[in-house]
Amino acid sequence: MQLVHGPRTFPGWSRIYLRVFRTVVVASCVAFAAYGWLAHIQWLVAAGVTIGLGEFVECTYYLIVLSWGERSRRIDI
Repeated sequence: MQLVHGPRTFPGWSRIYLRVFRTVVVASCVAFAAYGWLAHIQWLVAAGVTIGLGEFVECTYYLIVLSWGERSRRIDI
């Protein structure tokens, strides 16, 4: 029986962190924006959408950079 171990490098842990962070933050922002929409709180809708989109784009960019580094063999993951 072989045990499966997680990543042991900093870039590997960074990839996991970014995916979890993106999921939690974007889901929270969507929830706040939905609540703001239902409660007619315009600033909460605007903040939820803006922050959610910004974090989604930023985290996705970092994940793309990590993937590029792995493909170009500049980063060991």
